[in-house]
Amino acid sequence: MLNIELPSERGRRRLLGSVLLAVGIAVVVVLPVVAVTNLNTAINLSKRAQIQIKSAFPDIEASADDQYVAVVWSKGYDAADTTKEFGYIVLKSANASTGWENQVNVYTPTATVWGTQPRLVFDPSNSSKVYVTWVECQSQTTSCSKIK
Repeated sequence: MLNIELPSERGRRRLLGSVLLAVGIAVVVVLPVVAVTNLNTAINLSKRAQIQIKSAFPDIEASADDQYVAVVWSKGYDAADTTKEFGYIVLKSANASTGWENQVNVYTPTATVWGTQPRLVFDPSNSSKVYVTWVECQSQTTSCSKIK
């Protein structure tokens, strides 16, 4: 017995194959463009501008295994010109599987002692651990010399 396809069946199969190929190509081309576009979206981590307290001196690092990212910055003590960029040292981190964690105040200022210019580094033997250092200012923001 011979298996002979009718032209209409063959045409439908070709059309279906062409449609599936076009959809596959569209998925391969469009999805990476959408993903890259989302990476360029800015995220306001500190949300302080509305109350006239500045976030300043940010530092961002990724772990060597690309599982974590961490950001540290100084958040103003109050809205005064001399201390709106000096004060708290804040850390926020993200895990590749769970996303952003709550921010943590690493250093809490007093009325006469503030933190500024924080830096962070991931522990090379434990990618979920970071070390943070900052400069401490005492009594006035021009007298910042103590590294914590």
